[in-house]
Amino acid sequence: MLLSTILALSSSSLAVPSYPEGANIPKYLTKEEQRYIYHNPIAAPRSVTAPPSGPIHCVAEYEPMDGILLSWEGFSDIVA
Repeated sequence: MLLSTILALSSSSLAVPSYPEGANIPKYLTKEEQRYIYHNPIAAPRSVTAPPSGPIHCVAEYEPMDGILLSWEGFSDIVA
């Protein structure tokens, strides 16, 4: 059981690309991404899905929040 957990965690970390800070990342699909989409096609669900089971809360524009998470990487061509 422990060995299978370790193998599952290590293989999932290999699937996520890691780019160093400030690296130029491609603006197109890489060969690995094209191969993944070929084997796992992107398709919308063909049937009606069930609604969420818990309460739904849509955050208002000026509602108080605990924090903001923002990530902006890889756009070195944009001049602001």
